[in-house]
Amino acid sequence: FYHKLISHEYWNYLVKLRANYASLGRGIIFSTACYYVSYLSSLNVCLALNIKISFALLAWIVSLSTLIVILPVSISGLGVREGATIYFMSLQGISPENSIAFSAIGLGMVVLMGLMGGVLNMLNFAKLLNKYFPKEIGLRRQQ
Repeated sequence: FYHKLISHEYWNYLVKLRANYASLGRGIIFSTACYYVSYLSSLNVCLALNIKISFALLAWIVSLSTLIVILPVSISGLGVREGATIYFMSLQGISPENSIAFSAIGLGMVVLMGLMGGVLNMLNFAKLLNKYFPKEIGLRRQQ
């Protein structure tokens, strides 16, 4: 039944993944490590803003705010992220000013990482263009 709801290519990928539990386990461990680093960076922002909050509680707040941000009600979650952060942090007695500052710094970090990824992607694209179309774009092939 489920294979009719999703594409054939995706279904085949899921079947292969189910047969390889080691790969699935590595993916889960890697994802968990990435989230842990994200929570640690959020905790560093809280320490810099002198916000007193536990690591576990901050992880819940960041996770819930992220879930709310993915709702398609605004562009890049602007406003929604801040509102969710203010609400959840106010339940812990944290001021709205500190909550907004925390959220704005978090947004800045996301934008900065996206810009770095975009620049790296464009540099890679330029290398590919130079490799396959050196005459058309006026660049010499690198040796």
